[in-house]
Amino acid sequence: CRQTMVAPELARGLEQIGISAVTVHGRTTDQKFKGVVDLDGIRAVVESVHSIPVIGNGDIKTPQDARRMIDSTGCDGIMIARAALRTPWMFSRIDTLLRTGICPPAPGHLEKLRIIRRHLELILRWSDERTALHQFRQRISWYGKTMGHVKGLKETIRTASSSGEMFDV
Repeated sequence: CRQTMVAPELARGLEQIGISAVTVHGRTTDQKFKGVVDLDGIRAVVESVHSIPVIGNGDIKTPQDARRMIDSTGCDGIMIARAALRTPWMFSRIDTLLRTGICPPAPGHLEKLRIIRRHLELILRWSDERTALHQFRQRISWYGKTMGHVKGLKETIRTASSSGEMFDV
């Protein structure tokens, strides 16, 4: 609710005590994951500080959403949360859009499979096999939401008993 928005005052106070940057989410605590991000609220935070960067967050699901956030709020950068989990290729697409004004298409099915494989490789690099299997069984459903009908792929990965089986899939 606009009457109780404290973010601009808080950001200004934090800047005065030496904070280097501030990230602001455009939804209230009461909204949680529902409702629409308040771009005017983020803009109010941007306008309330003098010299620190403001990073905007919320409802960035496409490269065009990132462009809209920057254009509407004047924020210095963006932060992407949930959407990055299912579409990590979004970062390169946003970069291209912001640099060239042209939004490249999402990767095709084969490239997405390469990205999924690389994700599993990275999880294994930083986790033990058991933890990696558990994490990847959860994450495959995120990718599946971007790939159409891949129930067989998801189920085979979820029931795999080793990372080797997952790689074979």
